[in-house]
Amino acid sequence: MPSGIFKRSKNMKEKMRKIQLGKNNHNYKHGKYCEDKKYYCKDCGKEIYPNQKRCAICHKHFKIKMGKDYIINHHIYLRENSNKTIKITTMTHQKLHNKVYNYLYDKYGKKGIDDYIKWFDKKYGLK
Repeated sequence: MPSGIFKRSKNMKEKMRKIQLGKNNHNYKHGKYCEDKKYYCKDCGKEIYPNQKRCAICHKHFKIKMGKDYIINHHIYLRENSNKTIKITTMTHQKLHNKVYNYLYDKYGKKGIDDYIKWFDKKYGLK
């Protein structure tokens, strides 16, 4: 017999068949990629694709919550007795205050910013 060809006995074939039964078979489907299995969003329970953890809406909220960009309530000063607020992200909040500080500095100089900070602290009871 040539060196690369050999015959397997019936006994050996039976042993190999038993080894490859069930979960050891290379064609075994364990359920992860089965067609009938359904996947659901962790947060809201909507049906999603197998490669997702959350639906698009929950993912957006999760990203905002877990990232550096939190949604916060921001004060709106319209009149003396106004307590209205809006929801904005921290980056937008920072940009808004930078614009206010730049405007005050251009119009009134350093004293304008100091006066604004004193007014803000007094209005919202920070100091």
